[in-house]
Amino acid sequence: MRISANISVKGTKYYKAAELLQRGALSTGTAIRLEHQPDNLHDKNAVAVKIMRTGTMLGHVSRELAPKYAALINGNKIIEAGIANAEKNGKYINIDIRVVYEQSDEQLAQRHASRLWQSALVMPAEAGVYTIWNIDSGRQYIGSSTNIKDRIRAHMRDLTLGCHANHALQSDFTRLGAEHFEAKILERVVPPSKLAMAEAQRISSLLNSGAALYNLTDDGQGKGRSGRGYTEPISDRLARQRAEEEQREIDEIFSKKRKAVIDDYAPKFTATLPKTNFWVYFAAAFVGIFIALAIMIPKISEGRLFVFSFILAFVVSPFVSGYFQGKAKQSAEYQNLTKQRDEKLRAIDNEHNKMRGL
Repeated sequence: MRISANISVKGTKYYKAAELLQRGALSTGTAIRLEHQPDNLHDKNAVAVKIMRTGTMLGHVSRELAPKYAALINGNKIIEAGIANAEKNGKYINIDIRVVYEQSDEQLAQRHASRLWQSALVMPAEAGVYTIWNIDSGRQYIGSSTNIKDRIRAHMRDLTLGCHANHALQSDFTRLGAEHFEAKILERVVPPSKLAMAEAQRISSLLNSGAALYNLTDDGQGKGRSGRGYTEPISDRLARQRAEEEQREIDEIFSKKRKAVIDDYAPKFTATLPKTNFWVYFAAAFVGIFIALAIMIPKISEGRLFVFSFILAFVVSPFVSGYFQGKAKQSAEYQNLTKQRDEKLRAIDNEHNKMRGL
């Protein structure tokens, strides 16, 4: 049986798509060749998208769909491929291609016998809230529709063709297959005007319970209030934000513990250092320099002698003070305090790293 699928080309900005579009070389129906690249350093399943006539590279099939199309290429199942649409969107070039491939009767039979297909068969043609459930991980996709049966079948069609709008769901479906998913009804006979609210409430309830979802936003619409689209499931974003907040709180607690130890030892260190005031060192240096200059330069005037002595004493005093401070820090008492403090700080850091899983 022949299957037709529309898929988006990724990475067009790295190739000549913009130039080709401007020249009119990406018109609808332009023949395309899909080429498996097993030696690709980033993905052994990589599938390149090239113009059939010239071999010009346009981009790649998405990483989620690459394994499927690599297998179709290697099995000579691709019948034809061509550009379905190419347009400029801001600074990006969006290219969709239509691929026609052969699917065996055995594969069709497997799909129809799958858990997801069988569960879809018993869905009612009525309004309500539903879930597509990953039976391996428990992750769910929550949705609502005025006709659950038709909506589930639309999901199945997109998932089977590899073009579902929810990339996380598509990725797991491509990797696991339909047998690992099941459709269920969560709420029935919901008035159409209240469907969106019922869906949002169900998502909110599951998020509050810590459930893993495929949905991208808390209202199930896939876009935030600013109109920004998301690619990471809302449950994963919230879990990451909670983890980051908990980590910040833990970091703050241990930062305070370190500060308490440092503050506790600060006066102990100070007690071991010389108590001599800076001006004492300055006065001693001034007198010494004054006498030395008077001896070395007997003809210097008293005014210059005083000024030079003052300046040199001001420069030398910190070094003299630092020398005696350094000598004091080499004492056994100071070194012992340093060892005690560092051991306590190291214990705090070890406990901190354990809590961070390092």
